[in-house]
Amino acid sequence: MGESAATVDVTIWDWLPQAAQEVEHYLERLLAEAAISAHAVDARAKKIESFQEKCRRKQYTDPLQDVTDTVAVRIITYSLTDRDRAERLLVDRFQIAENHNPGAAKPQSRRGYDCSHLVVTGERAGVEPGWLIAGGRLAQYFDTFGGLEIQLRTVAAHSWAEFEHARRYKGQPYQAISDHDRATVDQLFGAASDARRALDELFVAIDRVLANPTAPSSPPAALEEAAPPSGDPAGPPTGRQTPVQPAPLRTYLAERFPDDGEASAKGMQFACELIDACGLSSIEALARALEGVDSDQVRRLMDTATAVTRVRRLDDTLLARFGEEYIAATGALGNVPRRSQQLEWRYDRLRGKLPVSNAGRKR
Repeated sequence: MGESAATVDVTIWDWLPQAAQEVEHYLERLLAEAAISAHAVDARAKKIESFQEKCRRKQYTDPLQDVTDTVAVRIITYSLTDRDRAERLLVDRFQIAENHNPGAAKPQSRRGYDCSHLVVTGERAGVEPGWLIAGGRLAQYFDTFGGLEIQLRTVAAHSWAEFEHARRYKGQPYQAISDHDRATVDQLFGAASDARRALDELFVAIDRVLANPTAPSSPPAALEEAAPPSGDPAGPPTGRQTPVQPAPLRTYLAERFPDDGEASAKGMQFACELIDACGLSSIEALARALEGVDSDQVRRLMDTATAVTRVRRLDDTLLARFGEEYIAATGALGNVPRRSQQLEWRYDRLRGKLPVSNAGRKR
């Protein structure tokens, strides 16, 4: 028999805020790796008073296992496309105990709520190690509690939900007005929901145009000048040829991306695999292949707020240089679920926006 709310160890609440901070940073990194720029990623730890009140109201017999939002996270994206992408990332990364949209069960007259609710119980077996801090509070949370809730919704859906929560769900005036007026308010909320759905669809349409712009009738002159001979992405070999190995590659990446973080030994080995998949046989060939790519512009277009490693910067720069061919060549490399799909998402941010207008300039 589990313990009651009254007997739960209250010292747990001393470290819950740290668990919330760790999961927030974890999810920010996960979204950044997939080039998903969220409007907000906010985690919170439930206050002990709220936890105890919920246990009394629900009459839970095993509170630590039954309350699955003791730590909860809300991810707010700009578009439905990014919301769905984020949800797929979570499903690939975590063990999922629940995944539903409470709004789907509401009657038509109360339509409008649109938010994916996931309860995760830990990382899935086989995911890339090192993301969950060993001995950290998030790992302790997964060992102690029955789940952690993650909500995903768009900016438009969030605005509707916050207003509805304040005016109708928790609003005292709504309870005080007549049945006729409440029916009117319900109709207006339904109309607002329809407008919100239309706004979400328009945002998706805008993203599609931005991701697939009309191709120019002819390539910019600078791009033509920068393009190496067909079939030889790095051009003919000249001078010294430094083999693509972790040590010299680490030096090259430190020079090209001085402001970004060092990669792990495993990350450097992955970088060597990426370069080999591009048919580049030396550090010099790599440098020549990337001469016409402005890595700073690539970073801005990726629009990720979190810090990334130099290997991630290299990955993005190679993607900018070789495009769809790079996705086909490297999409199956590494222990990264749906890497090919993630590369497609990231390439959507670059497609049509990177004429090599500064050929020969090294970054």
